[in-house]
Order: sequence, then structure tokens, then C-alpha cells
Amino acid sequence: MTRLRQCLSYFFTVFSHSSHKNQRMIQTVTVPLLKNIVDLHQDYVSHMLTPLQIAQQVFDWIDPRKLVSVGREEGIDEGIHADVAIDLLVAVFKETNPAPRKEFCQFLAKLNLTRVAGERRIREMIELANQLIPTMASSKPMTLVLRRFVKKVEALDKVHRLTEAEYAQIVMRATRLRQQWRATAGADAAGDDEAEVEAEFIEDDDNEEPEEDADGGDEEEE
Repeated sequence: MTRLRQCLSYFFTVFSHSSHKNQRMIQTVTVPLLKNIVDLHQDYVSHMLTPLQIAQQVFDWIDPRKLVSVGREEGIDEGIHADVAIDLLVAVFKETNPAPRKEFCQFLAKLNLTRVAGERRIREMIELANQLIPTMASSKPMTLVLRRFVKKVEALDKVHRLTEAEYAQIVMRATRLRQQWRATAGADAAGDDEAEVEAEFIEDDDNEEPEEDADGGDEEEE
């Protein structure tokens, strides 16, 4: 089994890094694969790597920077990790099990996201994440993860070039996913979640101000 694992690890690395088309092929199945990994890990915790470790390996396979054909292959999409991020965010909306939702959010931090992703994908990541935050009220750590993700992505490109129609399509898709989540979770639960998230944000702001006052007080005493 160990030898088979080593052979497969070598094969997928060479297969992925030899062609961007191969990377695209793997990218299309990345999220379904990770979903299966998360489900399996719950039953075989002591017999396999963590989902995060496996996700990092898969993300390395589809990293265009690792291509041995860079400079010789045309049509390389260096923003492919942004597509994975979008797929992960969409999957979180559609997932009802808390475990995969948590894992998918954690995977986001391991992606190589840069401005080469382009404004459309950048805006879509931001909109999807912002729409997800109110659905994560039961898990404050996950709301913080998503807020950090939004802040990181917003810094990639602050120049808006999309037309109103293009941006409207992005907003409509994110809103539709949010509405579908509401239908699954229930309108009452969705309302409670939004209220809890808003309360958490207010609580965070309240906690930040005393810290600044305390620092100021220490300086005066010195």
C-alpha cells in the first residue's frame, strides 16, 4: 500500500505539472474530491492525512507556477486557484453538514490568489464570501475566516472595470445561492443567524475600543 501511494503521488505530480490542460482537468474535480476526503476522514481519522494536508497537495498539483512547460505552453491561466476558491464558496452554500463547511472555509487560506485572477473572479469571490458570512453565525471562527478572506481578496484589485450588467450577474448568482441556503436552513434560522452575526460584529468593535484606551492609559502613566 505504501509503494502504491508513492507511485500515485509521483504520477499525479508529474501529470499535473507537465501540462496546464492536465491541471484544468484536475481543477474541475477538486471540490468533489475534497468533499469525499472530508467525509472519509470522519470515519478513518487515524488512518489518513487530514483533509487540509490533502487539499494543500491538490492545490500544489494545480499551481501554474509549478508547470515545467511555463513559457512554452499557450493559454496558461495563472488565476486557476481563483476558480477553486469560487467552487469552494459555492460548495459551502450547498453543504448542510457543518464539518465540510468548516473544512472548505479553511481550504481558502491555502490557495494562491493574486490579481492575475482578474476582476470578474475577484468580485465573485468577494460577493460569495460576503453572502456566506451571515450563514456562519453559529461558528464565529468561520465568520472571522471569511472576513479575513474578503479583506485579502479586496486588496488584490481595487480598480472596478466591470460593467453594471456584469457585476449584477455576479450579485444575482450569490444572492440566489443565499436564498437557496435560506430555503434549506429555514427562514427563521436564517434570520437568527443574521442577528447573531450582526451582534458578533458589534461585540468585536466594542472589544477593540477599550484596548486602545488601555494602551493610551499606560502611555500616560509612563
